[in-house]
Amino acid sequence: MVRIQEYPEYPSRMSCLYTTKNYEDVLKWKELFDSYNRKVLQIFKLRVIGNSFEGDGNLLPKEDGVPFSQKVEQAREYWQGNMNNQLPELLIDEKIVVVEVIDDFTA
Repeated sequence: MVRIQEYPEYPSRMSCLYTTKNYEDVLKWKELFDSYNRKVLQIFKLRVIGNSFEGDGNLLPKEDGVPFSQKVEQAREYWQGNMNNQLPELLIDEKIVVVEVIDDFTA
């Protein structure tokens, strides 16, 4: 809702690829996914051709019972491109090229 109303030029989180800028941030996401028993299969190095947006995944809505108004404020902070990202995520809405498979956890 906040993105559509206030930041329509940014990629939709519903139709983009979620990435990070560096390997250290990928490992933060892997740790989070592991905590929810969501298996990470592979980690790739990519080349991005097109638009991107970096936000703090830690500001995304959670099932924590905070008031809706606070969730809206968190969304505004997320879409402002907070530079103090605790859990950086890079949204890609254009083309990507897989350059290299960094890790493969399928074996």
